[in-house]
Amino acid sequence: MTGRTPRITGGGGFPMPFAEAKAEISRVMPAIVACHVSTEHDPPKHEDVWLAMDAAPSGELTRVAVVGKSEHPKFEACMISALKQTRWPTTPKGFKSAKVIFSAPIDK
Repeated sequence: MTGRTPRITGGGGFPMPFAEAKAEISRVMPAIVACHVSTEHDPPKHEDVWLAMDAAPSGELTRVAVVGKSEHPKFEACMISALKQTRWPTTPKGFKSAKVIFSAPIDK
């Protein structure tokens, strides 16, 4: 179970200030919201999720994965798909294990 209104509550490890990374992730927020809404009533609780990303020097994501134990495969697959829509700038080395944290408290 999760709330319907996810927020980016933290993250880091990007090759730019986190505010810029957060802006790019926010660009795909409609897809992220859809992941939460489509699994809103599905157990177990999945209000908070951490995801890690790697990108090639081209900016293309090479890996998006849930950090920690998998709790909700349908939700996690949706979130990974949503984050794969992000576009990152080219960099000499790309980046490894950049993290973003989403929180969507269950609406009471």
